[in-house]
Amino acid sequence: MKTRPSTRRFRPLNLLFLTLAFGATTLATRAEAENQADPLPPRVDELLRKMSNRLAQAKTFALEARILFDEVLDSGLLVQRAATLKVLAQRPNGLHATFKTDTEEKKFWYDGKVVTLLDVDDNVYAKTKAPDKIGPALDHLMDTYGISMALSDFFYENPYEALTGSVDRALYIGLSQVNGIPCHHLAFSQEAIDWQLWIEDGERTVPRKLVIVYKNTEGSPQYMATLTGVKLQEALPASIFTPTLPDDAITIDLLEIAPKVTPN
Repeated sequence: MKTRPSTRRFRPLNLLFLTLAFGATTLATRAEAENQADPLPPRVDELLRKMSNRLAQAKTFALEARILFDEVLDSGLLVQRAATLKVLAQRPNGLHATFKTDTEEKKFWYDGKVVTLLDVDDNVYAKTKAPDKIGPALDHLMDTYGISMALSDFFYENPYEALTGSVDRALYIGLSQVNGIPCHHLAFSQEAIDWQLWIEDGERTVPRKLVIVYKNTEGSPQYMATLTGVKLQEALPASIFTPTLPDDAITIDLLEIAPKVTPN
């Protein structure tokens, strides 16, 4: 998975762009023994490729997710927050997302030319020119401003490369259920992050759950997204990717709301 810059705290507008890092878990001893010599076991590789191919071949891709994440306060105390995320994607160059907590709402648009970020509560927005495809546009946000969108790896042109590029080790844990749906449970480790992924069993092979922990951040904050709605190939009007901004919204520089980029 692409390593994201870590932030001490989630800043208001940046709440939509939660930095992803994956978390330590107690893994089955047998699975550990069976896979310890292979960084990416064949079964893990096969499942990831099937899921990634299915997502990459879908012209349109929609998902909804329930999210729990830890906020690290200046005191070092972890406070759990809850949110919902809705994302609509149209390859190669359309992306729209809405991120809501019980106190805040953030929106994101990308139309192949420009990325627009809106903080609904503070009534401010920022824009920046971006490359003409989703993956390079997401990389531009991360490399230039230290901003990464939640679950963004699934929207790259090649999700497999985005997910596995920095993996040091992986395990196939077995079948388990996510909201009553049988899923393959996979676990991964990288230099700065560990992560777990649940992929739906059967023909759909779509992601159903993601668990994340920052290994190198004080308190090891966690991030968990349960995907409650994953839809492929549904028609999306082009207007979805055009920003709808309040008439009185105030424009600000994206650098004003980008997080500090610090080593993971």
